[in-house]
This record gives sequence, structure tokens and C-alpha cells, in this order.
Amino acid sequence: VEESEPRHAAGRRRGDPGAALKCLDEALRILGDGVAQDPWVSRWPIVACQAHLWLDDPMAARRAVDEARQSTLPAPILDAVRLPGFLSWAAVIEGELPEAERQARLTLEGAESLGLAPSNIGLILPRLALAAVAREHGDLEQAESLVAAAADAAVPARRPPTALLCLLERARLATANRAPEEALATLDAARRSMPAATPAVTDHIDRLAARIAIDSGHAQAAEVID
Repeated sequence: VEESEPRHAAGRRRGDPGAALKCLDEALRILGDGVAQDPWVSRWPIVACQAHLWLDDPMAARRAVDEARQSTLPAPILDAVRLPGFLSWAAVIEGELPEAERQARLTLEGAESLGLAPSNIGLILPRLALAAVAREHGDLEQAESLVAAAADAAVPARRPPTALLCLLERARLATANRAPEEALATLDAARRSMPAATPAVTDHIDRLAARIAIDSGHAQAAEVID
């Protein structure tokens, strides 16, 4: 078990969500009913949700949330903050912005009730979800503020995948502000932030870069598509 514990966390942080899920499944199989007593593997809902969301599988993330809520994991912050935070981002992926906003606000309320600091890592995804909602509604100033707050928590927490999500949202905001050069430069920074990431992660960057380049008629469009 000691070997599997760091591997599932490392797979998630280095940008390999598929490997993270595989190692997590192995650890869960080995531990069985002892999951709640293990300090690493008891965090499996966080690892599973993050991996499924990177793999563009919000339904699997929702199933992981349901399973976590039916388990005996003793963590109020998980139920009140982390899980609705993942649901908010799952709704963003699905394009369900009212649900994304609802889950994000539930997360912020849960964090406040638990007295969590504004820099808590559990507040990053709901802030990004609210930023996406604000961007779609044309409130770019509010979106910028929310992304900045999310990035301020992600960078010092040393969570490269989460920091990369902040960069992706910054690129979308730059596009909304009609600044494609800035958007593409932000995506270049995103690639550099996780140089060993697998295609499951880098495809998010590449798809957004292609869309930005094509929509703006940027000279980089042919290079991006190739």
C-alpha cells in the first residue's frame, strides 16, 4: 500500500489522470474496508473527481461524488466544500451554467460555515466555475477577479493541474477581451507549467489554442491545427 499511495497522487499532479485512477483503484482494492484509516487513500474522492474531470467525464465525477457521500469518510470539508466544488466544475464542462453557479455558491457557503480561509484549495474550482459563468454573462471584470483569486490559492498550494486550469480560464478571458495574442501566450505558459503532462491534459490546451487561432484568424492557426 505504501507504494501505491504516492503513485496515485503523483499521477494526478504530474498530469496523468489515467495513471492516477489506475493506482487509486489498486490502493482501494488492497485496503478494502480500511480505506478510512489510511491518510492517503481516504482522499480517493478528490483524486477520482479531479482525474475524471481532466478526462472530460463529468458523469464519472458525479458518480464518484455520490459514492463518496454514501461512504463513511469522516471529513466535513469533503462533503461541504470539495464535493460541491467538483460538481460545479462538472456542470461547467457540461455547459450547465445555472447548476455550476448553484454548486459553486453552495461550496462558498460551506467554506464560510466551516471557517475556511479564502486561500483554501477547495475554493479554487468554485471560483473558476463562477468565473466561467461571469464570462458567459459578459461580466469580464468579475470573471478576472475570480480567476485571480483562484490562481492566488493554486500557485502557493503547488497544485500544477489546478494552476493550469486557472491559466486556461485566463486564456478564455483574454479571448473574450479580443486579445488572441495574450490568450495564446497564456496557453504557452500553461504548456510550460506541466511539461511532462499526458495528452489527457495537454489536449485541453491544444483544443483551446486551435479554437482561438481559428476564430481570430491568427497566423498560428495552421501550426496549431497541424
